[in-house]
Amino acid sequence: MYGLRSIPTGRHYIGSTADLAGRLDEHNTRTGRWTSAFKPWGIVDTEEFETRRKACNSEAFLEGRQGISERLRLIGRLRS
Repeated sequence: MYGLRSIPTGRHYIGSTADLAGRLDEHNTRTGRWTSAFKPWGIVDTEEFETRRKACNSEAFLEGRQGISERLRLIGRLRS
């Protein structure tokens, strides 16, 4: 799982992948997706999980309503 920050706007994005370098390149070069409007992106945090399922579950939690306090805590930590 990874966290990105938009360099020009400071917006955040959470995702998961097995190829972090390739995925970052996609975020910074592709068009038509939400992240394309706020590029370039830089990696601000990563977390490894034993399985893809665990990473996807953590990502879904952080993106959901119940994970907002944890997401805000992480964003606050990343800004420090």
